[in-house]
Amino acid sequence: MNHQCEELKDSYAPYALGALTGQEREQLEKHLMEQCPTCSTGVRAAINDTLALALAAPQQEPPGRIKEQLLRRVETSRLSAREAPAWKWLALAAMLALVVIISGGVRRISRLQEQLNIQRSANLELLRQINAQQQALDRQERVLVYLRQSDIVLIPLKATSKDFHYSGSAVWGKNGLMLLVNNLPAPPRDKTYQLWAITNKPVSAGIFKTDARGEATVEVTSLPPRATTKILAVTLEPEGGVPQPTGSPILAGQTPSAP
Repeated sequence: MNHQCEELKDSYAPYALGALTGQEREQLEKHLMEQCPTCSTGVRAAINDTLALALAAPQQEPPGRIKEQLLRRVETSRLSAREAPAWKWLALAAMLALVVIISGGVRRISRLQEQLNIQRSANLELLRQINAQQQALDRQERVLVYLRQSDIVLIPLKATSKDFHYSGSAVWGKNGLMLLVNNLPAPPRDKTYQLWAITNKPVSAGIFKTDARGEATVEVTSLPPRATTKILAVTLEPEGGVPQPTGSPILAGQTPSAP
């Protein structure tokens, strides 16, 4: 290996990758045109390594500027390919292999990302269903606790208007009352639902809000005696509740003990 070959050997790999430009590329190609056996062998080896690397490397998306440089290099080489010697055809093939692998990698990554997003959505939906089922089971268990009490009464609560589609019921036992409502829309941000036990006058039995399905399960332990309660009613009131109802009942039911 002469002095010039020693200086050019570090250019073999960049040339095979299409990264050698300007005067350095011209100098190496001029030397190769002189059929230097040492540099021709070195460049061929670098090209073969590049092809092997392109075929074996994991597919991944490169920075945009790298892909653009490779494509420009391929186009430049293609335009002068008619007069190109064998080693130049090999270099062009190596660069084309890199572009194909890069493009295929981008498409594959895009497909995998799409599949991952679909799977994430499916997992979130499954988790939502599991949570909903768990909440339903918890609700049923709480109701069963009340139904196991002795001396219970079931009080249906009906909408006060035929235009309303919500409903409810109350299980009143010796340990208190459990209110269950269905299809009751979420109240406005500055409002809340309030339960009333009406004797000679309305007595507040607490406030509550519904969940996303329009359901609520409310346990009430502070109530007037069941024997003196005539009606259970639900109204929509200002946030935090009020001492006395300010609106008309939207749900109401008569207690069995009422005359």
